[in-house]
Amino acid sequence: MVYAYLRTGRAADALAVLDKGSPSSRQLQAVRAWVLAEMGSRAAAQALLSNLESSFDADPVSPLMLARAHVKLGDVNGAFHWLDEAVESRDSYARLLTVDPLWIPFAPTLVTRRWSDD
Repeated sequence: MVYAYLRTGRAADALAVLDKGSPSSRQLQAVRAWVLAEMGSRAAAQALLSNLESSFDADPVSPLMLARAHVKLGDVNGAFHWLDEAVESRDSYARLLTVDPLWIPFAPTLVTRRWSDD
């Protein structure tokens, strides 16, 4: 439901859905960082991302979800860091790279700079 709300420009409704979930779920926290960034709540999104990233090795979440938040914050380098991690760790969400419109602007760079066989 969160994704449907975000796709239709209803970020506040997406956040309301997340508020009903478990506050201890790190995966939901990663999605929350993305939604907050989408809503323009930069400081809150960055604080949540910092928390998730600082404990990533001990308690990982989907790197692709972290990359999404970085994209929405305008942090392309941070996004590529987590995209690289998503591919290297075979994150199950990485399959979305080929179908999610969020990544279309990055497609040429993803192919030529990051994961080419050359």
